[in-house]
Amino acid sequence: MSAPLSSTPSAPPAGSAGLAYLLLVLCTVFWGGNMVVGRAAVVEVPPLGLAFWRNLIALAVMLPFTWRDLLTLWPMLRRNAPVLLGLGVLGTAVFNSVMYMGLHTTTAINGALFMSLTPVAVPIFSLMLIGERLTRWQAAGILVSLFGVGIILARGDWQVIAAFEFRAGDWLVIAAMLCWAYYSVHAKQRPPEMSPNAFLTAILAVATVVLIPFYVWETASGKPMPVTMGSILAAGYVGIFPTAVALIMFNRAVAIIGPNRTGPFNHLVPVVATILAVIFLGERLQSYHLAGVVAIVFGVYLASIASASTRKRKGPPGRTASNG
Repeated sequence: MSAPLSSTPSAPPAGSAGLAYLLLVLCTVFWGGNMVVGRAAVVEVPPLGLAFWRNLIALAVMLPFTWRDLLTLWPMLRRNAPVLLGLGVLGTAVFNSVMYMGLHTTTAINGALFMSLTPVAVPIFSLMLIGERLTRWQAAGILVSLFGVGIILARGDWQVIAAFEFRAGDWLVIAAMLCWAYYSVHAKQRPPEMSPNAFLTAILAVATVVLIPFYVWETASGKPMPVTMGSILAAGYVGIFPTAVALIMFNRAVAIIGPNRTGPFNHLVPVVATILAVIFLGERLQSYHLAGVVAIVFGVYLASIASASTRKRKGPPGRTASNG
């Protein structure tokens, strides 16, 4: 990363960890809704078109509030082009596109299974890229919540997992998961002089520009974005809530408690998606859903709240970015 970036911002005000957890829960609600909306939209809407409009709509939401800051901070944006390009291209444009492409050629259970591995990849990226170590509580929480995800994905029958087969889109979903893990780690590393919202707007601008030629190519190849009520609502939802609103919340949470403690909250997304599917799609709530939810919530508690309590009793560690 470039020199002006700070991986250890000043300590957050007292009580801000509670705010971070609230923001992360709301993020999982929006992302769970994205799974439900995306399940229907992926049939009608081409993947690059949905990715392009998702970022363009989010950019349109953010720009009226941040364009003055971006003009003022233009020299800083140029100095920090590498991190902005990494987050905009890999963590946003490629993540969105590759995920939607993968969902065209793999099953929903395969996609959910691989995306649920994000909290496993985040600590590895944290250690490799910013030197943030994984605590024993965080490791235990990840394993417990991953077990809960497995219960839900297997529908209470472990033969479903045993009979798992790789499909063409599985590798794309794995690539998307790694892109999101990259974003989760580097979302904390923004120039301290730049507001989180201006930082996010710059990332969305990079992603939108990068996607333009691919969107044009997809349209010219006979897969234009359909102009229907369903496609408009789908693009509007994924652009506003899971992208603009959720990423504002997610970036704030990462800045407060660090990427390792935010990562396990990704395991709540299948929980929220299951609840929303029951409410809006008429799916039945089964006993394995409840068992999986209990395990996931307990795992998130271990990885986030319990580990934080342990650090408070022992004092701050020597080198932990999330302690800043």
